[in-house]
Amino acid sequence: MKINWLPLLGKPAQVKEEIMFSPTIGEDETPLDYDEQKAQKLRSNIKFKGGEIEFKVFLENSKDKIQLILGADEENKINIGLNSNNAAYGIAQMNNGQYGHISNNGIGVDLPTSQWIQVKIKCNGSNIELIIDDVQVCSANANFHNSQVELLYRGVAEAKVKDFKIIKQLPKAFIVMQFTDEFNSLYVEIIKPICEKFGYEVVRADNMFTNGVLIEDITSAIRDCSLVLADITPDNPNVYYEVGYAHAINKPTIMLCDKVRSKLPFDVSGFRCIFYSNSISGKSQVESSLIKHLEALQ
Repeated sequence: MKINWLPLLGKPAQVKEEIMFSPTIGEDETPLDYDEQKAQKLRSNIKFKGGEIEFKVFLENSKDKIQLILGADEENKINIGLNSNNAAYGIAQMNNGQYGHISNNGIGVDLPTSQWIQVKIKCNGSNIELIIDDVQVCSANANFHNSQVELLYRGVAEAKVKDFKIIKQLPKAFIVMQFTDEFNSLYVEIIKPICEKFGYEVVRADNMFTNGVLIEDITSAIRDCSLVLADITPDNPNVYYEVGYAHAINKPTIMLCDKVRSKLPFDVSGFRCIFYSNSISGKSQVESSLIKHLEALQ
């Protein structure tokens, strides 16, 4: 799909395949000071939730800011790129109307000027990496909404961006449940096909094949996924451990529970849960509820 850009702030110019930024000029025909410069921003036509984004940046001033905005439609959007606060490279996330830096590197470093800088951003579930000229400079664990990508500039000299590429990756849904026939039926008949219908790659611990320590593989899979879906009907320590880990890293989590259980444990009783009955009508009901929850996450 071709990437198109629409200016939202300022007057960035698009010349063939390059996006060009110019600072605001004062009455004396010199650029205003950095504090007086307003941000310039474009929005693309491509929605992004996971995968890789690559582009090249050309700066005339080493302190000018070029950043991507991910999850721009939501309050917890993420800015990632060059010159974040007092660091050359950084990842920041908005929370309660203010940005907090969750990873930065290159404090006091001046970025190279008059040459192209290769920028790569990898997003796998809540794992985010910033790679500059093939060197990983920042990494963080954060969630963001599926939104159209935005490009931000603020500076006192001209800057350019080119060779923009987006390689999207299917989001993963990690399924947490007891591995018995009763729950396998729910997984095979309802959970897996519905998640796949919404574009998720479905992963369950019993179909993970690695040589690593199992608990490390599971926590890594939870970090790499976009959604955790857990059946918490039985008092299974493994299930509750994985749900607790998902909650600890703020991973979007959907819980299901058979109505045969009259009361949830205190620690999860405050979370939304889809209750179902193991019957034909019950399966239809859980199917409908699951679809609504997944629609809300789109």
